[in-house]
Amino acid sequence: MILAELIARAKNAAVANNIPQTDYWLVISYFLKLSRTEIFVFSQRVLTEQENITLTDAFRRLENGEPPQYITGEAYFYGLELRVNSFTLIPRPETERLVELTLERLQGNEKILDIGTGSGAIAIALKQNLPKWKCMLRTVVHPLWKWLKLMQKNMMLIFIFFLPIAFLPAQKYMML
Repeated sequence: MILAELIARAKNAAVANNIPQTDYWLVISYFLKLSRTEIFVFSQRVLTEQENITLTDAFRRLENGEPPQYITGEAYFYGLELRVNSFTLIPRPETERLVELTLERLQGNEKILDIGTGSGAIAIALKQNLPKWKCMLRTVVHPLWKWLKLMQKNMMLIFIFFLPIAFLPAQKYMML
């Protein structure tokens, strides 16, 4: 299969499944490591067998309702490329606005507590913009929660090794 055929397949699937075409473009771009422009420029490129298998699986996952960010494992938030998985929430554009409003109000010497931090998107975005800012991430931790290592990877991606994090054992809290 050539890339042009994959593009046609993605367009048809998007219409048939009522999925934004941009979701298909995102996974194609991610797995082929091509920009949207390069996808058109190299439209006659023959896909390898592995690429075909990978993209067929990614399309199936999209059609089963899985967000493209979970398929690629990446989400963009406030100029940062963060890791996400099904154990984290995908950072939302409304949350970027929250970061903007917070940055407008902070002087850089406040102490802020981020409760229930998840992927760490808010604290990482704030810290990236206010390096002297002190942040405490506080969350309830259960040994099976798989988002924790992901949050730590996100902090390491932009060299934030010094955010104090307090972990509260899940046994002390009622789980709903």
